[in-house]
Amino acid sequence: MKITRIEKQKKNSERYSLYVDDEFWMGVNEAVLVKFALFKAQTVTAKDLNEIAEAEYQHSIYSQAIKFLAHGLKTVKETRDYLTKYLADRHKEQEEQPHPNEALYIEQAIEKLTEQKYLNDLFYSQSYVRTHANLNQKGPALLRRELQQKGVAVHLIDEAMREYPTELEVENAQALADKYARIKKQYPPKKLIEKTRQMLHNKGYDHDLIQQVIHEVDLSASAERQDDLLAKEAEKQLRKWRRKHSGFQLKQKMTESMMRKGFDYDLIKAWMAENEEAFIEE
Repeated sequence: MKITRIEKQKKNSERYSLYVDDEFWMGVNEAVLVKFALFKAQTVTAKDLNEIAEAEYQHSIYSQAIKFLAHGLKTVKETRDYLTKYLADRHKEQEEQPHPNEALYIEQAIEKLTEQKYLNDLFYSQSYVRTHANLNQKGPALLRRELQQKGVAVHLIDEAMREYPTELEVENAQALADKYARIKKQYPPKKLIEKTRQMLHNKGYDHDLIQQVIHEVDLSASAERQDDLLAKEAEKQLRKWRRKHSGFQLKQKMTESMMRKGFDYDLIKAWMAENEEAFIEE
Protein backbone atom coordinates (compact mmCIF):
# COMPACT_ATOMS: atom_id res chain seq x y z
CA MET A 1 0.00 0.00 0.00
CA LYS A 2 1.09 3.55 -0.71
CA ILE A 3 0.15 7.02 0.40
CA THR A 4 -0.90 8.48 -2.93
CA ARG A 5 -2.01 11.93 -1.82
CA ILE A 6 -1.75 14.28 1.18
CA GLU A 7 -4.00 17.35 1.15
CA LYS A 8 -4.34 20.19 3.64
CA GLN A 9 -7.97 20.47 4.71
CA LYS A 10 -9.76 23.72 3.83
CA LYS A 11 -11.65 24.13 7.09
CA ASN A 12 -8.66 23.43 9.33
CA SER A 13 -5.13 24.26 8.20
CA GLU A 14 -3.65 22.03 10.91
CA ARG A 15 -5.31 18.90 9.52
CA TYR A 16 -4.49 16.84 6.44
CA SER A 17 -6.43 14.27 4.42
CA LEU A 18 -4.50 11.09 3.68
CA TYR A 19 -5.23 8.97 0.61
CA VAL A 20 -4.00 5.38 0.45
CA ASP A 21 -4.00 3.72 -2.98
CA ASP A 22 -6.03 6.64 -4.34
CA GLU A 23 -8.77 6.18 -1.72
CA PHE A 24 -9.43 8.63 1.13
CA TRP A 25 -8.29 6.92 4.28
CA MET A 26 -8.57 9.45 7.15
CA GLY A 27 -7.74 12.94 8.33
CA VAL A 28 -4.81 13.52 10.68
CA ASN A 29 -3.40 16.42 12.63
CA GLU A 30 -0.22 18.07 11.45
CA ALA A 31 1.54 16.80 14.58
CA VAL A 32 0.76 13.22 13.57
CA LEU A 33 1.94 13.89 10.03
CA VAL A 34 5.26 15.15 11.37
CA LYS A 35 5.60 12.39 13.95
CA PHE A 36 5.48 9.66 11.30
CA ALA A 37 7.24 11.79 8.63
CA LEU A 38 4.51 10.92 6.14
CA PHE A 39 5.02 11.80 2.49
CA LYS A 40 3.46 11.14 -0.88
CA ALA A 41 4.40 7.78 -2.47
CA GLN A 42 5.41 6.39 0.92
CA THR A 43 4.89 2.66 1.27
CA VAL A 44 2.86 1.71 4.36
CA THR A 45 1.74 -1.54 5.93
CA ALA A 46 -1.45 -2.35 7.77
CA LYS A 47 0.54 -2.07 10.99
CA ASP A 48 1.75 1.40 9.98
CA LEU A 49 -1.80 2.55 9.30
CA ASN A 50 -2.97 1.18 12.63
CA GLU A 51 -0.23 3.09 14.47
CA ILE A 52 -1.08 6.29 12.61
CA ALA A 53 -4.79 5.91 13.43
CA GLU A 54 -3.93 5.24 17.07
CA ALA A 55 -1.72 8.33 17.25
CA GLU A 56 -4.45 10.43 15.65
CA TYR A 57 -7.01 9.26 18.21
CA GLN A 58 -4.60 10.02 21.02
CA HIS A 59 -3.84 13.47 19.64
CA SER A 60 -7.55 14.22 19.20
CA ILE A 61 -7.98 13.87 22.96
CA TYR A 62 -5.12 16.27 23.60
CA SER A 63 -6.50 18.74 21.05
CA GLN A 64 -9.93 18.66 22.67
CA ALA A 65 -8.36 19.39 26.04
CA ILE A 66 -6.57 22.41 24.54
CA LYS A 67 -9.91 23.73 23.26
CA PHE A 68 -11.43 23.23 26.69
CA LEU A 69 -8.60 25.10 28.42
CA ALA A 70 -8.81 27.95 25.91
CA HIS A 71 -11.98 29.10 27.68
CA GLY A 72 -10.19 29.63 31.00
CA LEU A 73 -8.15 28.04 33.77
CA LYS A 74 -9.25 24.58 34.86
CA THR A 75 -8.12 22.00 37.39
CA VAL A 76 -6.77 18.57 36.53
CA LYS A 77 -10.00 16.96 37.75
CA GLU A 78 -12.20 19.31 35.73
CA THR A 79 -10.17 18.54 32.61
CA ARG A 80 -10.27 14.80 33.22
CA ASP A 81 -14.02 14.88 33.83
CA TYR A 82 -14.57 16.96 30.70
CA LEU A 83 -12.56 14.61 28.46
CA THR A 84 -14.29 11.56 29.89
CA LYS A 85 -17.72 13.05 29.19
CA TYR A 86 -16.65 14.34 25.78
CA LEU A 87 -15.55 10.86 24.68
CA ALA A 88 -18.64 9.20 26.14
CA ASP A 89 -20.87 11.64 24.23
CA ARG A 90 -18.88 11.07 21.05
CA HIS A 91 -19.19 7.29 21.33
CA LYS A 92 -22.92 7.61 21.88
CA GLU A 93 -23.38 10.00 18.97
CA GLN A 94 -21.34 7.87 16.58
CA GLU A 95 -22.72 4.59 17.98
CA GLU A 96 -19.25 3.20 18.59
CA GLN A 97 -17.60 1.26 21.38
CA PRO A 98 -15.20 3.06 23.73
CA HIS A 99 -11.56 2.90 22.68
CA PRO A 100 -9.66 0.41 24.88
CA ASN A 101 -6.87 2.93 25.56
CA GLU A 102 -8.88 6.12 26.00
CA ALA A 103 -8.43 6.27 29.79
CA LEU A 104 -4.66 5.96 29.29
CA TYR A 105 -4.71 8.63 26.58
CA ILE A 106 -6.64 11.00 28.83
CA GLU A 107 -3.99 10.64 31.54
CA GLN A 108 -1.20 11.09 28.99
CA ALA A 109 -2.88 14.25 27.71
CA ILE A 110 -3.16 15.58 31.26
CA GLU A 111 0.49 14.76 31.92
CA LYS A 112 1.54 16.58 28.76
CA LEU A 113 -0.63 19.59 29.55
CA THR A 114 0.84 19.72 33.05
CA GLU A 115 4.38 19.66 31.67
CA GLN A 116 3.44 22.46 29.27
CA LYS A 117 2.00 24.51 32.19
CA TYR A 118 -1.50 24.50 30.74
CA LEU A 119 -2.59 22.65 33.87
CA ASN A 120 -1.38 23.75 37.28
CA ASP A 121 -3.68 23.19 40.25
CA LEU A 122 -1.68 25.47 42.55
CA PHE A 123 -1.69 28.37 40.10
CA TYR A 124 -5.39 27.77 39.43
CA SER A 125 -6.18 27.73 43.17
CA GLN A 126 -4.21 30.89 43.88
CA SER A 127 -6.01 32.71 41.07
CA TYR A 128 -9.37 31.34 42.24
CA VAL A 129 -8.80 32.52 45.81
CA ARG A 130 -7.71 36.01 44.76
CA THR A 131 -10.61 36.43 42.34
CA HIS A 132 -13.39 35.25 44.63
CA ALA A 133 -12.00 36.94 47.72
CA ASN A 134 -11.77 40.31 45.98
CA LEU A 135 -14.78 40.21 43.66
CA ASN A 136 -17.31 37.92 45.35
CA GLN A 137 -16.20 38.35 48.97
CA LYS A 138 -16.35 34.62 49.63
CA GLY A 139 -15.01 33.42 52.95
CA PRO A 140 -12.12 30.96 53.40
CA ALA A 141 -14.26 27.95 54.32
CA LEU A 142 -16.41 28.30 51.21
CA LEU A 143 -13.36 28.71 48.97
CA ARG A 144 -11.82 25.58 50.49
CA ARG A 145 -14.98 23.56 49.84
CA GLU A 146 -15.22 24.75 46.26
CA LEU A 147 -11.58 23.94 45.52
CA GLN A 148 -11.97 20.50 47.07
CA GLN A 149 -14.97 19.88 44.81
CA LYS A 150 -12.76 20.81 41.87
CA GLY A 151 -10.34 18.08 42.91
CA VAL A 152 -7.51 20.22 44.26
CA ALA A 153 -5.29 18.50 46.84
CA VAL A 154 -5.56 19.78 50.42
CA HIS A 155 -1.91 20.82 50.67
CA LEU A 156 -2.29 22.94 47.51
CA ILE A 157 -5.44 24.55 48.90
CA ASP A 158 -3.56 25.37 52.11
CA GLU A 159 -0.86 27.09 50.11
CA ALA A 160 -3.35 28.93 47.90
CA MET A 161 -5.21 30.29 50.93
CA ARG A 162 -2.14 32.39 51.74
CA GLU A 163 -3.44 34.65 48.97
CA TYR A 164 -6.29 35.64 51.31
CA PRO A 165 -4.94 38.01 53.99
CA THR A 166 -6.73 38.24 57.32
CA GLU A 167 -7.31 41.96 56.84
CA LEU A 168 -9.25 41.34 53.65
CA GLU A 169 -11.26 38.57 55.28
CA VAL A 170 -12.39 40.93 58.06
CA GLU A 171 -13.09 43.72 55.57
CA ASN A 172 -15.18 41.41 53.35
CA ALA A 173 -17.21 39.99 56.21
CA GLN A 174 -17.97 43.46 57.58
CA ALA A 175 -18.95 44.77 54.15
CA LEU A 176 -21.29 41.84 53.57
CA ALA A 177 -22.90 42.23 56.98
CA ASP A 178 -23.39 45.98 56.57
CA LYS A 179 -24.91 45.57 53.11
CA TYR A 180 -27.23 42.81 54.33
CA ALA A 181 -28.44 44.99 57.20
CA ARG A 182 -29.20 47.83 54.78
CA ILE A 183 -31.23 45.82 52.28
CA LYS A 184 -33.09 43.39 54.55
CA LYS A 185 -35.65 45.88 55.76
CA GLN A 186 -38.27 43.26 56.58
CA TYR A 187 -36.49 41.92 59.69
CA PRO A 188 -36.55 43.25 63.26
CA PRO A 189 -33.10 43.58 64.94
CA LYS A 190 -33.04 40.15 66.59
CA LYS A 191 -34.04 38.35 63.39
CA LEU A 192 -31.70 40.51 61.34
CA ILE A 193 -28.76 39.44 63.50
CA GLU A 194 -29.75 35.79 63.14
CA LYS A 195 -30.10 36.09 59.36
CA THR A 196 -26.84 38.02 59.03
CA ARG A 197 -25.01 35.39 61.04
CA GLN A 198 -26.40 32.62 58.83
CA MET A 199 -25.52 34.52 55.66
CA LEU A 200 -21.91 34.95 56.76
CA HIS A 201 -21.68 31.30 57.72
CA ASN A 202 -22.97 30.28 54.28
CA LYS A 203 -20.42 32.61 52.72
CA GLY A 204 -17.63 30.71 54.44
CA TYR A 205 -16.67 32.83 57.44
CA ASP A 206 -15.87 31.25 60.81
CA HIS A 207 -17.76 31.66 64.07
CA ASP A 208 -15.27 33.96 65.81
CA LEU A 209 -15.11 36.44 62.94
CA ILE A 210 -18.90 36.39 62.57
CA GLN A 211 -19.28 37.28 66.25
CA GLN A 212 -16.78 40.10 65.86
CA VAL A 213 -18.54 41.49 62.78
CA ILE A 214 -22.06 41.20 64.20
CA HIS A 215 -21.14 43.58 67.03
CA GLU A 216 -20.18 46.20 64.45
CA VAL A 217 -23.37 46.02 62.36
CA ASP A 218 -25.50 49.15 62.50
CA LEU A 219 -28.97 48.03 63.63
CA SER A 220 -30.37 51.50 64.21
CA ALA A 221 -32.47 51.53 61.04
CA SER A 222 -33.94 48.14 61.87
CA ALA A 223 -34.69 49.26 65.43
CA GLU A 224 -36.47 52.36 64.13
CA ARG A 225 -38.62 50.24 61.85
CA GLN A 226 -39.38 47.61 64.48
CA ASP A 227 -42.63 49.13 65.73
CA ASP A 228 -44.04 49.38 62.21
CA LEU A 229 -42.82 45.89 61.35
CA LEU A 230 -44.30 44.48 64.51
CA ALA A 231 -47.68 46.14 63.93
CA LYS A 232 -47.90 44.84 60.36
CA GLU A 233 -46.84 41.34 61.38
CA ALA A 234 -49.23 41.31 64.37
CA GLU A 235 -52.16 42.24 62.15
CA LYS A 236 -51.16 39.51 59.72
CA GLN A 237 -50.89 36.91 62.47
CA LEU A 238 -54.14 38.07 63.99
CA ARG A 239 -56.00 37.49 60.72
CA LYS A 240 -54.37 34.08 60.40
CA TRP A 241 -55.01 32.68 63.89
CA ARG A 242 -58.34 34.27 64.88
CA ARG A 243 -60.11 31.91 62.45
CA LYS A 244 -59.41 29.02 64.81
CA HIS A 245 -58.57 30.60 68.15
CA SER A 246 -59.62 33.41 70.47
CA GLY A 247 -58.75 34.90 73.81
CA PHE A 248 -55.70 33.54 75.62
CA GLN A 249 -55.14 30.79 73.04
CA LEU A 250 -55.08 33.34 70.24
CA LYS A 251 -52.51 35.43 72.13
CA GLN A 252 -50.38 32.36 72.73
CA LYS A 253 -50.36 31.33 69.06
CA MET A 254 -49.56 34.85 67.91
CA THR A 255 -46.79 35.25 70.46
CA GLU A 256 -45.13 31.98 69.43
CA SER A 257 -45.29 32.86 65.73
CA MET A 258 -43.99 36.41 66.18
CA MET A 259 -41.14 35.38 68.46
CA ARG A 260 -40.02 32.90 65.79
CA LYS A 261 -39.89 35.85 63.42
CA GLY A 262 -37.52 37.67 65.77
CA PHE A 263 -39.79 40.11 67.58
CA ASP A 264 -39.12 40.79 71.27
CA TYR A 265 -41.52 39.24 73.76
CA ASP A 266 -42.05 42.49 75.67
CA LEU A 267 -42.88 44.42 72.50
CA ILE A 268 -45.36 41.73 71.44
CA LYS A 269 -47.06 41.89 74.82
CA ALA A 270 -47.16 45.69 74.67
CA TRP A 271 -48.88 45.61 71.27
CA MET A 272 -51.44 43.11 72.54
CA ALA A 273 -52.14 45.27 75.56
CA GLU A 274 -52.76 48.25 73.29
CA ASN A 275 -55.07 46.16 71.09
CA GLU A 276 -56.80 44.17 73.83
CA GLU A 277 -60.20 44.50 72.12
CA ALA A 278 -58.99 42.23 69.31
CA PHE A 279 -58.74 39.32 71.76
CA ILE A 280 -62.10 39.66 73.46
CA GLU A 281 -64.08 36.47 72.97
CA GLU A 282 -67.46 37.07 71.40
